Formats: sequence, C-alpha cells, structure tokens
Amino acid sequence: TNDENKESTSLLEWISQRDNQNSLDQLSQHCGQGLEQFDSEQLLRVKDEVKEVMDSCNQSNMKEVKGLEERLYGLEKLMCESKKIVDEQRDLAQAFYQNQARASNLRDPSILPDLCASHQQQLQVMLKNHQKLRDIRRRCARAKEELSGNLHARLRWIVFIEKKLSEVDSRVLIYRENIRRLKKHLKVVHQIHLAPKIYLASVVEVVRRKTFSSVFLEWATSLAQNSANLVENEIQTRQTFSTQLETHFLRILFPGMNDFPPHRDEEMKAMKSEIAAKCQVNFNEALNKLSNERELLAQELAVKDSCIQADTIETQGNEMLVQIESELKSLTNCFDQKLNESVICDTRPQCSCNLANVIKEKELEISRLNRILRDSDMSQSSSAIGRIERVSVLGCEVGDIVLIYYEEKFNNYIVFTLNNVLHFVHTDCLDALSLKSEV
Repeated sequence: TNDENKESTSLLEWISQRDNQNSLDQLSQHCGQGLEQFDSEQLLRVKDEVKEVMDSCNQSNMKEVKGLEERLYGLEKLMCESKKIVDEQRDLAQAFYQNQARASNLRDPSILPDLCASHQQQLQVMLKNHQKLRDIRRRCARAKEELSGNLHARLRWIVFIEKKLSEVDSRVLIYRENIRRLKKHLKVVHQIHLAPKIYLASVVEVVRRKTFSSVFLEWATSLAQNSANLVENEIQTRQTFSTQLETHFLRILFPGMNDFPPHRDEEMKAMKSEIAAKCQVNFNEALNKLSNERELLAQELAVKDSCIQADTIETQGNEMLVQIESELKSLTNCFDQKLNESVICDTRPQCSCNLANVIKEKELEISRLNRILRDSDMSQSSSAIGRIERVSVLGCEVGDIVLIYYEEKFNNYIVFTLNNVLHFVHTDCLDALSLKSEV
C-alpha cells in the first residue's frame, strides 16, 4: 500500500526523488572535481600570473621615455638657431638685390670688381649657413625617426600587455564562475549533511508541540471548568445575599448589589459585531465601486449603440429617398406619356389630373425627406451624448407631420419628424394608429 511505501522510504531516497535530473552521485562528483581543480597550487599559479601581469604593467622604463625632455629642449634650440639663420639668409639675399639695383642705376664698370668680391664673400657666408640648415634638418629628421621608433616599440608593448590582461581577466572570470557554481553545490551538500540532524530535530519539535498542545488543552479545559464553577458559586452567593437585602431599607446605602460578574461572551459578541460591521462597510464600498464601473460601461455601450443606430437610420433614409425618387421618375414618365396621349386624343383628362396630384405629393414628400436627411447629417457631427439626447420616447406634438417606419432590428416603429428629434412609437399606441405589432 501507499502507507507501507511511505514508511519504507528513507530520507536519502526522498531527497533523491526531489530532483530526478541531478542525482546525489553527480553532485558529489561535481564537487570532487571542483575541489581537485581549485586547490592551493592552482590558486598560487593564478596569483603569480596576475602579479606578473601587474609587474609588466608597472615597468617604469616602458611607461616613460628617458631623456625626452632634454632632447625636445635641444630640438627647440636647433629650431631657434635655424630661424636666425633663415633670417640672415634672407637679409643676404636682400643685399644681393639691392647691389644689383644700385649697379644697374650707376652703370659704372669700375665698381664691379669690388662688388663681385663682396658678393663672393656673401656667397661663402650663405653656403655655410645653408650647410648649417641642412645639418639641422638632418638632425631633426633623425630625432623624429628615433622618437617614432621608440613610441612604436612602446605601443607594441602596450598592445601586448592589453592582450595579456584580457587573457588573464578571461581566465579569472572562468575561475570565478566555476567557484561560484562549486560554492552553490557545496551549500547543497552541506544541507544534505545536516538533513538527518534537522529531520530528527523537527520530529522532536513536532512531538514536543503535540505534547504541549495536549497538556495546554487539558489545563485550559480544567481552568475553564474551575472558572465556570467559581462564577456559578459567586452568582448563587450574590443571589442569596440579594434576596436578603432587597427587602431591607439599607439597600439604598449599597447600590449595585444586584449586579452579576461580567461575562466574556458579551465582549466577544461586541468584537464579532464590530468585525462584521467593518466587513459590511468594505463590501458596500466594493459593491458601489463595481456599480459605478458598470454604469460607466453601460453609458459607453449606449453611446456606441446610438451611433450605430443613427448610422443605420441615415442609411435606411437614403435608401427610401432613392426608392421614392425612382417611383417619382416612373410616375413622371407615365404622366408625360399620358399627356402626349391627351394631346392626340383628349379622352382622359381626369387621369392626367390625378397623376399631377400624385407627382406634387411625391415632390413634397421628397423635399420633406431631404430636410430630414439634412438635419440627420447635422446631428451626426455632434458628440455621442448629443445623439443620445436626440432619441426620445415621448410622444409627438399635435399637428406634427411624421413618417412612421418599422425597424426589424429594434422590433419597433421609428417616427421621423421635422424637428430633428427621433421618436419611438409606444406599444400602447399601435392600436390607436392601426399599426401591427409585427410586420
């Protein structure tokens, strides 16, 4: 039976049945592999690797370029010297132009030897200055190449360090996830280890509570009985004394001698009535809220229904107007035919008069329907509340011209009037108007 199976099931089997996908053997295997993998040697290797990477990052010889300030200062001096030489070269060239202009103006051949000697000396000076400029340019280019090579080597070192940091970070992240999973499994194993102790403690607690409940119930029962007996004895004693005192004139000096001990039932009744009153108030509030929501929903549905009804009535009025116009055209054609016949042979004057009267009546009816449709179009542009107000169940005024139309959808007669108000015929008026309840 089921009871026998339950009694034969051990705590270990019950724990194994809780999770069919992960057995205790697999859990212990995972924990064993994790503990073997994450030992102290592995931790030391990871620490050494992280320390090595951090030491590589903190190399001062790679983070700073030694002598860079002195070299930049020397290059700045060379740039200033080159600017001075360029200015001197510009002045010498300007002197050449001035001497050429002066010689052209004077046109004296005797000054040419001295001028040529002076120009030769100036050209020697310009040659030396030009050689200095070339030397400065060569030194600046060499310094630029050396600095570029130095920066390139350091950038390669930075890329190498970044890759190494990324690898170490990924490895540490994997170790972290594995350790977190191992910690979770070890918590489960710890709970399984404590399961027998907790189970026995729970059984002892259940037995203790059951014993306490039985003892407390016996004590409370005996206490209630003793209290009831004491109250009964007190009531009898007070009644006996009250019979002695009620006929004596000294009862005026001792008021309240007829009172009995207070009973807890009255307090309980008052508490119950208070709770019932609060529950009733909450119920009434919830009911009112639901009623208001239902009324709002009903109003929205009524607005939508009135819109649909107005659209349907307008469509039906248009259909009726088209039908009447077609009938009018047919009558007009018939009248023209009869009129032609009357021209040829004036034997039917009465028929033409009747047709003319019918045509006039139809034209009046068409004009009235056009006014009704125009008013209905104006009413369509108003709000939904306005549509509801234009539907009335009251009777029409005496002398109003109306058009009664039966709508199968509403199972009632609809009354069209000229005052932009839509009416419904009351069932009590059907007999008076000689209308049938069903068509």
